[in-house]
Amino acid sequence: ETIFGPHYAFGLPGVLMAIATFVFWMGRKDFAHIPPRGKAFFVDTFSKENMIILARLASIFSFVILFWALFDQIGTLWQVQARELNRTLPDWIPLFGGMEMLAAQVSAVWNPLFILLLIPVFSYFIYPFLERFTEITPLAKISAGLWVAGFAFAIVSIIQIQVDAGYTPSVFWQVLACLVLTAAEVLVSITCLEFAYTQAPNSMKSVIMALFLLTVSLGNYLASGLKFLLVDSQGQPLLLGADEFWFWTILVCIAAFSFKFVASRYNEIDHFQ
Repeated sequence: ETIFGPHYAFGLPGVLMAIATFVFWMGRKDFAHIPPRGKAFFVDTFSKENMIILARLASIFSFVILFWALFDQIGTLWQVQARELNRTLPDWIPLFGGMEMLAAQVSAVWNPLFILLLIPVFSYFIYPFLERFTEITPLAKISAGLWVAGFAFAIVSIIQIQVDAGYTPSVFWQVLACLVLTAAEVLVSITCLEFAYTQAPNSMKSVIMALFLLTVSLGNYLASGLKFLLVDSQGQPLLLGADEFWFWTILVCIAAFSFKFVASRYNEIDHFQ
């Protein structure tokens, strides 16, 4: 946008989305088309047995809601912090060295890039290596992801301490925190999506997938709700600067500790299709 103007900034994503839509339309004959079942769908989905399964999964999803409350602040709280950083990347970084970033580019650029890099790294290297020594269950991955998210927020909390002291740290440290947070996303989001699918019976798979996506929305509501509550009688925030970052860090660490006990009581039932 800064170099080429807004018409390129908006036009290029629009063209790419049009191409993606066309490619999706071309594959319409290869998709499985399941006709609507009407009332029978609701009878099966909301049966007593399925409601029990849903309640058990809700205990797992509640922690994912908190994860999204933290993760999506990469586009809000982290951006506010990025405005106070030295946003020129170190020269030794390939391709991007010496470039000055916009405050919003940590989430808009680095997170998608790190996702594409980390998914195969975890799938083909980290998970197989760890499985040589112990069984890596989906719940263990989610638990680890919550701790990793806490570590990512600890990094930005330390950065904010430096900012509050009047220093101007390099944005590189926030990019590093983004890498760690993206690793947590791989551990929590992707794993939980797969886990929820295997735990849902055939008649509930679409409902469970929808409820999983609902956790993203609820996570944002949770974040905004907590921010709304953490104000004084004058409407001013009670937590400022590094205190706010440490609040979220401690909160997710408490959740990670609690998840261990919830996961230990969860009996997995494989409904893989």
